[in-house]
Amino acid sequence: MKFQIIKLSNDLLQANAFNHLTDKDLEALKKAMQLMSLEYLIQAWYKADYFCSWKAEQLMMPCNQVLYTMGFPTLSCLVENELDF
Repeated sequence: MKFQIIKLSNDLLQANAFNHLTDKDLEALKKAMQLMSLEYLIQAWYKADYFCSWKAEQLMMPCNQVLYTMGFPTLSCLVENELDF
């Protein structure tokens, strides 16, 4: 499970899901990946932008499977319809 968390975190990073974070936060994320700080990486998943790219969107399901297996709350996506007033 440890390597799956690191792989998914790296995939999210490559899919630009963390581009909205500050440089300081991105450096902390990269360091957490090197140190295999699983708790930090899982918390970062909740801050990821899963709709910034198609690749990031495809990673939401595998992340949710890991979160569910580990007993954490799963990621949810609510998309507002721009036409609703």
